[in-house]
Amino acid sequence: NDASLAIGANPAALSNLALWLDASDLTSAASTWNDASGNANHASKNGSPSIASASNGLSVMRYSGTSGEYHSFPRMTDIRTVFWVLKKTGSNANMIMLGDSASGNTYHFHPNGSSAMWSSQYADSSVRGGTTKINGSTVNGTSTGIPTTFSVVSLKTTGNVTASNFSNDREIESSGVNRVFEGDLGELLIFNTALSDSDMAKIEGYLAHKWGLTSSLPSNHTHKTVSL
Repeated sequence: NDASLAIGANPAALSNLALWLDASDLTSAASTWNDASGNANHASKNGSPSIASASNGLSVMRYSGTSGEYHSFPRMTDIRTVFWVLKKTGSNANMIMLGDSASGNTYHFHPNGSSAMWSSQYADSSVRGGTTKINGSTVNGTSTGIPTTFSVVSLKTTGNVTASNFSNDREIESSGVNRVFEGDLGELLIFNTALSDSDMAKIEGYLAHKWGLTSSLPSNHTHKTVSL
């Protein structure tokens, strides 16, 4: 299909894929969301996320923004490259794109309220100093918000960072700030190595073709069409 032609290989064929959550063919939000990477880093359901349909007919995991609603997975301390297919639909302050509710409670992916994906003050320097892209185009993650239309978001960090869930950051603090995601997640891929630019383009192409987002890729993207 177009997706496989765009990448030329299954994402799991690339080195060091640590976690792959794919909602595209799910029919229900079971207690466990199986990891497709082959590493058995399965995600556990917390609260009541649900299955909905994206505009292209594929399934997505929908999060209502209710406190305590997220998926947790075995804590990873060596995250270097991440891909999300998602959109936010709500206005929860400090919606975080990867969180950590395990012992230690890090917040390496800390956002800047609802205005930017990464906080220039609180996000880990390896995140805010990394390369963030939306649909294959580089953006400044400390001044660009989470997309409100379905998009492929990617991040290559400058060093190891930590997360254990999508997506909960300390839930509700005394200030009443709700720190869970509100929106849809189609796929999440986490690698524990910094992928090359060419491999990142392959994943972007794979996801864009699969989710009907090729029109959003830049005209010079190497995988905008199925030609390699």
